[in-house]
Amino acid sequence: PTPEINLGNDTSFCTNSPDLLDPGQGYDEYLWQDSSANSTYLADTSGLYWVQVTNEFGCTATDSINLELLPSPEVNLGNDTLICTGTSLILNVGSGFSSYLWNTGSSDSTITINSEGTYWVEVTNEFGCSATDSISVGLYPNSVEDLDLGNDTTFCFGQQFVINAGSGYTSYEWQDGSNDSIFIADTAGVYYVHVLNPCGEGWDTIQLSLYPITEISLGNDTSACLSDGFVLLDPGMGFQSYLWQDGSQNQVYYANQAGEYWVEVIDSYGCPVYDTISLNFIDPDPALGADTAICNGEEITLSASSGFVNYLWNDGTTSLSITTSNEGTYWCEVMDSLGCTGTDSVLLSLMYPPDISLGNDTSVCTGDSLTLFITPYDSNYVYLWFDGSSDSVKIIGEEGYYWVQASNSCGSDFDSVFVSLLPLPYVNIGNDTIIGIKDDITLDAGSGFESYLWNTGSEYQTITVSDSGSYWVRVSDGVCFNSDTINIEKVKCDLFVPIVFTPNWDNYNDYFYAVASDDITEFELIVYNRWGETMWETTDLNGKWDGKKKNRDCDTGTYFWVAKYKCLLSNKTFTLRGSVTLLR
Repeated sequence: PTPEINLGNDTSFCTNSPDLLDPGQGYDEYLWQDSSANSTYLADTSGLYWVQVTNEFGCTATDSINLELLPSPEVNLGNDTLICTGTSLILNVGSGFSSYLWNTGSSDSTITINSEGTYWVEVTNEFGCSATDSISVGLYPNSVEDLDLGNDTTFCFGQQFVINAGSGYTSYEWQDGSNDSIFIADTAGVYYVHVLNPCGEGWDTIQLSLYPITEISLGNDTSACLSDGFVLLDPGMGFQSYLWQDGSQNQVYYANQAGEYWVEVIDSYGCPVYDTISLNFIDPDPALGADTAICNGEEITLSASSGFVNYLWNDGTTSLSITTSNEGTYWCEVMDSLGCTGTDSVLLSLMYPPDISLGNDTSVCTGDSLTLFITPYDSNYVYLWFDGSSDSVKIIGEEGYYWVQASNSCGSDFDSVFVSLLPLPYVNIGNDTIIGIKDDITLDAGSGFESYLWNTGSEYQTITVSDSGSYWVRVSDGVCFNSDTINIEKVKCDLFVPIVFTPNWDNYNDYFYAVASDDITEFELIVYNRWGETMWETTDLNGKWDGKKKNRDCDTGTYFWVAKYKCLLSNKTFTLRGSVTLLR
């Protein structure tokens, strides 16, 4: 079937309403006069338009249409505007149109309005084309009636008061000549503004006063003794609220660290009042220094810092310094001219010359290493080993004489040790070897050892294995350990004999014979009938029975065979028995 399409009759359209040409949906292809391929076409100019469609069968059809572009009217109500309250505005869309329609319902070319809102009109020309426009009309605030700076009022000292004249005026003039819509006042006085807009002008005045100033005091910046614990800060009673620098809201604050503190209170007028104080805490420091040590039998003088009024040591001494030779903790308390006290302490330890030991002479198994430890170890000692190193331990693996020296400020000590090497126990479980698939082998680690451990988990002198793999044993003579490993590989020694053959000379399964692996050295195969009579025998691994005896065909039936063979590696002889069926 050929497609049936119709773009319609020749027609006209307005410039603001393009014509959508639609030949119908469901075609495989569309081709328009400008080579576009959409299913529809939006026409916006005068001219001849055509389309060719192709259906699912490949059949085509064409149609065309002449379109005439008609001019649309141009309408403009002007920009959005403002009018004064009580006045009116004439909206004129112009003459020459065939019809008019306003949103008010009027059909005249003009309307008169006196209220705010959005107004629109639709006009139609002689060709029947229409157009629409709208305008938003707002009202200016009336300057005389609407201007209001508010009632006279009072505000807090140190704060600001915002006077707002309102929006919608074309100009502002305040008492100081500024021209913003708001004025920020921070002092008492009379404030006024003069405003203008197209509808007129206006004036207004406001009187501002300040609440009485409330005074608070945390006191002068000061210093206090750290030993007193704290300084009590109190701005006084009777305020609505309190807020300290750390967010707390109590009337009083216990300050125990140096720094700046502040408080903000709200007085009876609701005004915030603020004060600060800087505190310094004094902590006299005798400065006895770091903990120290002296050699046993020596003396040391411990001194506190000078400049204090009083000194008191833990033994009752009241001088600047003390001399002692005893270990222990020493402290001194001092007092300055303000009466503040402070304490410091120092730990005095006694040092002794090193007394070290590397232990008794010892031995190590060949191939192993030995770690020499210094006892007692002291991180304050300086160590010097035989090789010039200064480690706290030494790892050695050879026989020899080893020494170390330890030193501190009180003296030094020396010790040495001789390390001998012990021979490893000798163990040999044999060379790597090969065994037959049906063989096993016994591995012997030798006698005389104190302990045995095989990788199989066995703890005996010997193990018997029948699988390929790597086997090791670890033996001990009670002191040293040694091990040995052997690799065993199994080689297949086997024989396959069929159960049926058909000597009909079709070149398929015509012979009876054995298939042997390569490691068979001796071989014999004998075939018997059911009465035990020998029908055929061979010692050749390649020998084959053709089902005959003395060149005569043997009867169809079951025959019995015995095979004997010897494996190369194990030198063992095996015997197999079975039956074979002869079919013709």
